[in-house]
Amino acid sequence: MLAALRPWRHRTHDFLLAALVRATLIVLRLLPLSLALPLSRALAFMVFCLSTRDRSRAIAQLQEMLELTPTQARRTAREVFERIGEGVIELLHLPVRDPGLERSVRVEGLHHLTAALEQGKGAIWMTGHLGNWELMAMKMAALGVPFQVVARRVNYPRLDRMLTAFRERHGVHALMRGEDTSPASLARTLSAGHVLGILVDQATRVPGLPIPFFGRAAHTPSGAARLALHTGAPVLIGRIERVRPLEHVIWIGAPLELPEAASCEARIALLLERVNHHLEGAVRADPASWPWFHARWKPVRWR
Repeated sequence: MLAALRPWRHRTHDFLLAALVRATLIVLRLLPLSLALPLSRALAFMVFCLSTRDRSRAIAQLQEMLELTPTQARRTAREVFERIGEGVIELLHLPVRDPGLERSVRVEGLHHLTAALEQGKGAIWMTGHLGNWELMAMKMAALGVPFQVVARRVNYPRLDRMLTAFRERHGVHALMRGEDTSPASLARTLSAGHVLGILVDQATRVPGLPIPFFGRAAHTPSGAARLALHTGAPVLIGRIERVRPLEHVIWIGAPLELPEAASCEARIALLLERVNHHLEGAVRADPASWPWFHARWKPVRWR
């Protein structure tokens, strides 16, 4: 009996959650920024207070990895939530206030990406959940870069459709993990001269390797590195950094040299070590820019 009710309960939760999110976004979109930003921070603080597990994990990981005091860790964890709230406001308002994001998001190192694409093999853009990563994809699309992101579906179908439609409206095409992301399909995308944006900083149930992150082994997805070695596509690290609310900069590094080693697995591990080292440096420079509530160092079984 209970098993039969589970799909109905999930559909009900999906409907109610989508309705709540849609109503909230409409209100936040209609409000002037002078009201929307403080309201988003207030809502984020409410989520911070109510999300006991995520709040506790964020504080604990900040204390362990950055050696912060309990007070410092709590303050930084709260700012993580508030930044995410502000990021939602930016996604709603900036494309309207600043079409093409010309004033609000500048790009440093675009010549690295241009040179990489001239090789005719596409490019693999490795990044993490730093800053407003959705805004980063929107900016690259606005520049006319053939940018596609690898993503996973949201567990709630109505929310998933809302997010997909939002991305598509702003020129961002998402390749859904497990649907459009076979090695052959991704290789064809690269051979067509496209850029693949891939997040590699979360412990998800995909093939990966234990790679140091903040001095501790963390399951790091290896698909992007394996694809780079197989196709020869240039690998770049790109990330977005918040300068101040409503103002960002995207940093694009020079293509990484693919490492030499005795085996393919060793080469993949060396490449991922370089990526994690870069991402760790960015997080250390601005701890509140990264979602510390994610269980980054949990063991993952993906087989």
